[in-house]
Amino acid sequence: MTKIQHPWQVGPTELIEFALERMHKAGDFDRRLAFLILDVGIETLFKTYLTLPEGVTHFQLKRGERLAVSEGNFHELLRGVQSADPKKAAKFNFAYLEYYHNLRNTLYHQGNQVTTIPMNQLEGYMRLAVELLHTYLDVDLSTDLETPQAEDEIQDAGVADSAEVKVSFGRFRIERLTNNAVRALSLDNNAYETPVKPFLRAVVDELSLPVSFANKSGVEKTTRALGRGVIKALKPAKSDNGRLEFWKQLIDKHKRLGTFFSNISPTKESWIQTSSGKSGIYYAQIIMMSSWRVELFIGTPTQEVNKRFFDELFESREEIESAFGKPLDWQRLEARQGCRICYSVEGKGLKDKTEWNEIQDQMISEVYALRNALQDRIEKLK
Repeated sequence: MTKIQHPWQVGPTELIEFALERMHKAGDFDRRLAFLILDVGIETLFKTYLTLPEGVTHFQLKRGERLAVSEGNFHELLRGVQSADPKKAAKFNFAYLEYYHNLRNTLYHQGNQVTTIPMNQLEGYMRLAVELLHTYLDVDLSTDLETPQAEDEIQDAGVADSAEVKVSFGRFRIERLTNNAVRALSLDNNAYETPVKPFLRAVVDELSLPVSFANKSGVEKTTRALGRGVIKALKPAKSDNGRLEFWKQLIDKHKRLGTFFSNISPTKESWIQTSSGKSGIYYAQIIMMSSWRVELFIGTPTQEVNKRFFDELFESREEIESAFGKPLDWQRLEARQGCRICYSVEGKGLKDKTEWNEIQDQMISEVYALRNALQDRIEKLK
């Protein structure tokens, strides 16, 4: 899934994601629009990179020089980016960028005459844009390059296998169809998740499923192959792997401390949550086989509201992290309805039964710290 960690990543990412969506529609108009928006996305990416705050990354140009270059035309931007970090720039053939930009100019200035963008040209520019975004702003959209499964292909096929899953962002049924296509149905709103691969990745990550993202050869798995692995990993386990007992012990400890997390029941799921007092915003504790985390999940019914709440809290990031005592992982989750702010610990989890007591005490300590750092600001959200 796209993981936005910093505000400067948002603009270029949204433009390139929009171009990707249009490219996959495959109509002539959609291709033309995708190509134009993609070019704007790359230009925005370069301007953003050149104006990044000092200390975010290494530059060989002084800030004043970078700011001056960022105000130039496309070709001046290319030269500025290459000069700012020659090592990064060496990964790319910037002549290709100039070629695609000139093609964009032809499309823009002679739009009535240019009615078709060859798919191989659009795909070439798109692959380059995704690689640039990853290299310069550390946002990975590579999974979105894969063409989504066609609706008619999905609708005409029956369900061959399926598994249901409950995760912190909802309840879903993952289905493998008779033609091996994979889809994921939200059981909360009866809508299908698109694109499917980032969703599958999120399920694997949250539940620590024994599913790899690449084949033995190192090639990334297709959506169909990844989907089969996820369904297989979800189906066999009738056991809760001790989660019910883990949560019972942890909730008993909460009850001795006060009312926070004390009015909920133990569950076989990987997470428990309680309301923050504001509708749609929850504190959650998540236990996995080899890790655990505590989080604030913003999940009102409206995506726009969730992103706005997240952004308002992000504006106070330094103060919140200072109050919490450690850096937090700020996940705006661009492609999803909700957002989360979390603190994670790797290496210990449900499998380490002899250390449950210590893990539970740490989880309780951190979720209280998270509430103390966030609660006053949550109550002021409107």
